[in-house]
Amino acid sequence: GGKGRFEGNTIFNNSLSGIEVKAADDPLISGNTIRDGQQGGIMASEGSIARITGNEIYGNAYAGIEIKTNANPSVYDNILRDGQQSAIYIHDGGRGVIENNEIFRNSFYGVSVKGKSTPLVRGNKIFGNVYEAIRVREGGGGTYENNDLTGNTAGAFRIEADAGNVIRRGNKE
Repeated sequence: GGKGRFEGNTIFNNSLSGIEVKAADDPLISGNTIRDGQQGGIMASEGSIARITGNEIYGNAYAGIEIKTNANPSVYDNILRDGQQSAIYIHDGGRGVIENNEIFRNSFYGVSVKGKSTPLVRGNKIFGNVYEAIRVREGGGGTYENNDLTGNTAGAFRIEADAGNVIRRGNKE
């Protein structure tokens, strides 16, 4: 049930996530630089609701933002770049609205979804990633609309045969 505002901080070189949002009730995480962590930038879990906006997240060893176990954050107007894995990793029933972010130059995918997760991903610019812009697998699904997915090394989407319900509309591929 934690709340709060985390604004204008520089968070770097942490052994674990730079910020962990666990079972939280709508904290605001805004205007931070979260970089060069030995794991991820922000992890939202255990049904958390949070607003993650206007942050620059880069150079982390794991995902820039990880969303799992029924977390349902609003992730908008962030820059997620130069990560050593996927920029956003949604798994184990994670949800969330991922909107108007710039996601680029990550070593895996821009967004990776699995494990009965169902995000709404819309209006993002996802480019320059080593694999596809978006990968969906292992029961993951979601809605992907009005994203610019051009310029990724392996293409726009990788939807595996074991993916759940995936809705795609209005994307620039």
